[in-house]
Amino acid sequence: MLSAVLAAAAVTTQAPGGDRRPVAVPDIVEVAEISGVTLSPDGRQVAYRVGQPSIAENVVRLDWYVVPVDGGIPKRIGSGGAAQFGGAGAVREQSPVWDADSKGLRFLALREGAVGLWHWRADSGLAVELV
Repeated sequence: MLSAVLAAAAVTTQAPGGDRRPVAVPDIVEVAEISGVTLSPDGRQVAYRVGQPSIAENVVRLDWYVVPVDGGIPKRIGSGGAAQFGGAGAVREQSPVWDADSKGLRFLALREGAVGLWHWRADSGLAVELV
């Protein structure tokens, strides 16, 4: 596995300015990961979580998004805070729970050292903490 990662690091990548450069460790480690994908009860929307690792900050920041199934621009609905890690060092999987009317959802977020329950409604913008 490690040899495959090191071999991948030997290839080049496109820099923002269009110049080619060798792949660096942050290019591999700081890849965003999508998880917690959950379909709304009415089947019209999908909620998901994006984890963005940061080597400089030594954290994985989480954000929740909702997007219509038939396409459109994803809407950021709230921060999932910092990632919680399981026993094997992997980010713990979490899925949101949709409201029965498909117009809102709840999710857990680790912020300032405490896990809170957050609620988002389509008509209210960003999620608010419940507990």
